[in-house]
Amino acid sequence: MINQSHPWISVNGELFQASPIIQWKAPPVYEVMRLIDGIPLFFDEHIERLKHSLALMGYQEIGNPKQLYKNIVELAKKNDIKAHNMRLEMGVNALGEKMSVLYGVTTFYPDATYYREGVETVTTEIVRDTPHAKVINQAYLTHISQIKLEYNIFEVIIMDSHHKLAEGSKSNLFFVKGDTLYSAKSKDILMGITRLKILEVAKALSITLIEDDISLKDLPQFEACFISGTSIHILPVKKINDQIFDTVHHGVIRRLSNAFEALIQEDIQKTRRNYQ
Repeated sequence: MINQSHPWISVNGELFQASPIIQWKAPPVYEVMRLIDGIPLFFDEHIERLKHSLALMGYQEIGNPKQLYKNIVELAKKNDIKAHNMRLEMGVNALGEKMSVLYGVTTFYPDATYYREGVETVTTEIVRDTPHAKVINQAYLTHISQIKLEYNIFEVIIMDSHHKLAEGSKSNLFFVKGDTLYSAKSKDILMGITRLKILEVAKALSITLIEDDISLKDLPQFEACFISGTSIHILPVKKINDQIFDTVHHGVIRRLSNAFEALIQEDIQKTRRNYQ
């Protein structure tokens, strides 16, 4: 959804104040990037995942990274935003033309209370055909929104018909036991950019990751749980359904969070050097 407080959008690199109507031939692929000081965070990684999503959906690569970076920065300046999320959609319109649409989206960044207390979640059963591709699915989004509203929770955890947990509706999911991280297998989840960077940090801190099938019945064995994503970074989870976690006091979570914040500053400086 285009944020009406930031009405300028970019279509194929051209700025428009009113949103043109685009009829897609098939659902476009997309990326949501977080701007910090007007610079897209983890820009190179977003570009690589975008290429991967395009390939999975049978699209050819559209545009080049330097021009895309320029478009993002120009649009951010036009809308006078420095700390916000920006959405990029790429695909082919009804006429068979390659399209690239860039716009600011309604953004929510959790305040300190969420990190100090943790958030509540519930599970839902969903079957996804292409978990590795970021493709718009309106029925999926509607279902998730209804669950969040019904239970008044922050996030919905997706599981299959065998109650095998995958990830959050807009986040990746991690568990902690001792000094070890656990997550679902890579083949079953969207490889979130924040997730990949967390794994880099974990490796630097000598924190082991184990990817395995995690069932709903396995939850009591874990000491802590958190979700990760573009807008939330590392966000403690205090509850999945009726299972409670003491995440906010876990030492591994604190170490990861501190190191991740340092990595963010390094990445913004790197992107500014490489693209400006």
